[in-house]
Amino acid sequence: MSRIILALACLLAACGGSDDSAPAPATTAAPAGAAGQAASRVPDAAQRSAMIDVLKREQRGDTRVWFVVAPGNAEASALAGALEAAFREAGWLPARQALSGMTLKPGPVRILVGQEEEPPAVDTTRRALEAAGLAVETGTGYRAFYEEKKRENPSWPGIPMTAEQPFLVVIAPQVAPAS
Repeated sequence: MSRIILALACLLAACGGSDDSAPAPATTAAPAGAAGQAASRVPDAAQRSAMIDVLKREQRGDTRVWFVVAPGNAEASALAGALEAAFREAGWLPARQALSGMTLKPGPVRILVGQEEEPPAVDTTRRALEAAGLAVETGTGYRAFYEEKKRENPSWPGIPMTAEQPFLVVIAPQVAPAS
């Protein structure tokens, strides 16, 4: 399935504006039952087991994964910790990257892919996150998008991606449940 550049509405909204020229993100709907998780998105035991099964079964090539988490949000930090532990248990190499200079608006977990084509680890990561009951948005071409935005506005905050990072998993705060 073809993926488009992630609009990063969460990033742009956090900066006080929106960018009508940015394409909409590709979204994968949350599995059944995920919408009812009001208190926490941390996977339960069955979801964690399903996630680890996906990760162990699909270890092809690079198994590094980077989680970007805004400081100061306990729920997002707890989710990142649980995901890091599950990836580590499955034999992957997780790392956490602190977010600075911006605030993420609440939303799903987002995978930012540096290039236009997803490396195999992105599909495995997405399926593992979905097995954990999480809604996931994926966008490709983030590196070029980031560079273009920085050229347009050098103070645009964005999420930097190093040359050795083929993708990032961004954990935004949880969307408040509808009352």
